Amino acid sequence: MSQAHSWGPWRYDRARSLLIFDALHYTGPVPYVYKIPLDECKSAAGVVRWLNQVAEKTWVDEAALGHLVRALHALGRLPF
Repeated sequence: MSQAHSWGPWRYDRARSLLIFDALHYTGPVPYVYKIPLDECKSAAGVVRWLNQVAEKTWVDEAALGHLVRALHALGRLPF
């Protein structure tokens, strides 16, 4: 696993096993902090569900989605 604990606007909360979209470090119009439970990203289907859900958000851009993919990869959550 990577030593980094943040990727763009996403940060890893090890204690709660979450990826958190941190609005304080993002320049887009984010209405709230967004959390992804990593226990739901143990299979390809789970990862794809979350990627699709995040991609549909009006506040996400290509850079934020790319950072999410990098975070999931670094945390060993891309089973494909």
